[in-house]
Amino acid sequence: MSAEQQKALVRRFIEEVWNKGDLGIIAQVCAPDFVLHDPATPRVKTRLEYTQLVMAYRQAFPDLRCAIEGQIAERDLVMTWWGAQGTHRGSLFGYAPTERRVRYTGISLHLIRDGQIVESRVNWDALGLFQQLGIVPSIGLAQGIAQGIAQGVVQPIGIGSVLELQPELRP
Repeated sequence: MSAEQQKALVRRFIEEVWNKGDLGIIAQVCAPDFVLHDPATPRVKTRLEYTQLVMAYRQAFPDLRCAIEGQIAERDLVMTWWGAQGTHRGSLFGYAPTERRVRYTGISLHLIRDGQIVESRVNWDALGLFQQLGIVPSIGLAQGIAQGIAQGVVQPIGIGSVLELQPELRP
């Protein structure tokens, strides 16, 4: 495949799978031995697990849209930087819908062999997504909590017991 054909394959993959929710495309475009490398979901590796992951996000964000900002292809690799947005209308990993509109960005590196994606390495702003949903506190809130602990206004929960059990964590 030419570099342009490889980029078109990845564009089709993103458009059909992530934007339209056509999970059948995964079996067509990804090789049977497909492997995902994503620090945000380290237990998801196989094509089947990836399909389940996409399903979970598409159910949580039914209006999810991914926009490709740019692509570079060389040899058998396609680098894609993208942005995504959607409204949290369904449960996500046990967290109830918030109806919040979110935006996040990421970069994907796809390895192409024999016209199929065999490996995907993804790095995206999962922290930013979960902060927008209110699942993880923003840095400002975390700094406020740390200041409250330092001033004795906020009491830490369980910190002492953790450090007692794991002395190597003590400063």
